[in-house]
Amino acid sequence: MHPKLGLTIVGLWAAFAIGCGAGDSSSDDINMIKDESGLKYVDIVEGTGEPCRWGDTVLVHYTGRLKNGKKFDSSKDRGEPFSFPIGAGGIIKGWSIGIPGMKVGGKRKLVIPPDLAYGKNGSRPDIPPEAELTFEIELIAINEKGAAREEVMDPPAPEQLKSITGRKPAAPGELMEDKTGIKFAELEEGSGEACKWGDEVVVHYTGRLADGKKFDSSKDRGKPYPVELGAGKVIKGWDLGIPGMKVGGKRKLVLPPSYAYGASGYPPTIPPNAELTFEVELLDITQKAPTRRSSAPNKPGR
Repeated sequence: MHPKLGLTIVGLWAAFAIGCGAGDSSSDDINMIKDESGLKYVDIVEGTGEPCRWGDTVLVHYTGRLKNGKKFDSSKDRGEPFSFPIGAGGIIKGWSIGIPGMKVGGKRKLVIPPDLAYGKNGSRPDIPPEAELTFEIELIAINEKGAAREEVMDPPAPEQLKSITGRKPAAPGELMEDKTGIKFAELEEGSGEACKWGDEVVVHYTGRLADGKKFDSSKDRGKPYPVELGAGKVIKGWDLGIPGMKVGGKRKLVLPPSYAYGASGYPPTIPPNAELTFEVELLDITQKAPTRRSSAPNKPGR
């Protein structure tokens, strides 16, 4: 083939490809969806299987770029996939909102506004202040499903729970048991919107062993305790048992060992395999979680 003819054919093919959107991110940008948080996203490859959700531990490859296209980070370049629990607070908010709903093998492009990334401070030296970031993310695996995700994110209605006496629904103040084995009772309902995973809340609490012995109390110290729900920074029984409470509400939680300190306990205060009882008062919801994405791509949740 004549060199000039070959170049002409290649040039025509490239122009056709660009015009059709092949190999060009502009076609992805046209199809992007913007949610109420300001985050924009588009699924490049859908993937298969059950979508990931808040609380799941996932393994991803990612490439991050600034608005000018400059690459600032890439797990692919390092050859090291990145594992993290979604919604756990160790990643930027835009990832917690933008990754849920992805399926294994799927690829998604996220365009994240500064307030859901590194904000006014940036992350020197690579990311300047007030930077919009673009990520291409590939979901490699869902390593661990979040415990009782549905019960936490959308607490069941009272008529779907049973009291420990077997009556359904339970009477006000009576202990109820959910699918996890956690027992709880609403001592005072509170008012306003119920807290959910991802919310940052402030509580007072008193903890007791099964024999009634008090082992800890924020009230005794006079210091309310801040909690980021679903972040894995407190025992699982709190991450599962506090969501659904309203400000001013008081709830009693009876936690089996598997949702407290398990076989190890917490010496010297809490023995191994201890059932714990907490009385928790929700004082405030200091920050609401960004909009969470469900499995539906048009309803968003690093």
